[in-house]
Amino acid sequence: MKRMHVMFGAILVVALSAFLAAQGNGNGGSGNGGSGGGTIQHLDPSQLFHFEGTITAILAEPGAGQPGFVLTPVTGEPVTIQAGPYWLFDSEAFELTEGDAVAVDAFASTDPAVKVYYAAVIRNLTDGTELVLRGEDGRPLWTGGRRYQFGDHGRRGDRSGTPGGECDGSGNGPAEGRGRGRQGGADNGGACQLPDLASLREIASSVIATSFSLGARACGFTLTDADGVTCAIAMGPAWYLAANSFDVQTGDVVTVLAANCLADPARWIAFQVVNHTVGTAIVLRGEDGLPLWKKN
Repeated sequence: MKRMHVMFGAILVVALSAFLAAQGNGNGGSGNGGSGGGTIQHLDPSQLFHFEGTITAILAEPGAGQPGFVLTPVTGEPVTIQAGPYWLFDSEAFELTEGDAVAVDAFASTDPAVKVYYAAVIRNLTDGTELVLRGEDGRPLWTGGRRYQFGDHGRRGDRSGTPGGECDGSGNGPAEGRGRGRQGGADNGGACQLPDLASLREIASSVIATSFSLGARACGFTLTDADGVTCAIAMGPAWYLAANSFDVQTGDVVTVLAANCLADPARWIAFQVVNHTVGTAIVLRGEDGLPLWKKN
């Protein structure tokens, strides 16, 4: 346990230094390109478009008011979709992960220069779920007194009156550990909420892959340790990373303090991560192994 205290102390100094530097540079502003908007004046309710394709990127960058994703159709150019607030994916038990097949009805922006579409309905064709975000007038259903109407629309199966037909996904969703979610991949399944504190160690390497999603899965990344062993690291939910202005990309050099999952030693749960490439750091769990985003 003494060794654990030493590691926490050292990495916390780095994390605090990075945080103070970030506070001083004034770069914590709101998202661009419409990612933080979504109010009625930014979209044209007379222009509703239908898209089908695969999610090729989750957009949940620091500073973005609302997450979104890039949808790549079978033919044609990729389109950027703005979804809704982070909490909505959790409260409606709805998930989107890179690689999912989706169908989206979305409104165009009133500004032709803004290449962002505002989702009205998202259907996850991979698992057969659906999320209704905006009414026919383009107004977000999560605002004001209408927030609690979501449950009436249903999140699974069909929704009458919407284009695109039935949603009868196969249920063969992507593997665990992909994504950015409200609970976090390693925390979304019983005993995997519990890390093996005895296995806690630092791993320093370059990120060889990242995995993002919205919903009940964690942001994650993969790296290879000094012994050549590939380690899949689960971090935490997208909203927590964004609130702490933290992100990782393929090729970034990182140091992670992580422990094995008690239920699955092949999985690693991150306590703290330092991104040396961009000079940022984040603390995800306390010394007791509990996630900080679940503490009051």
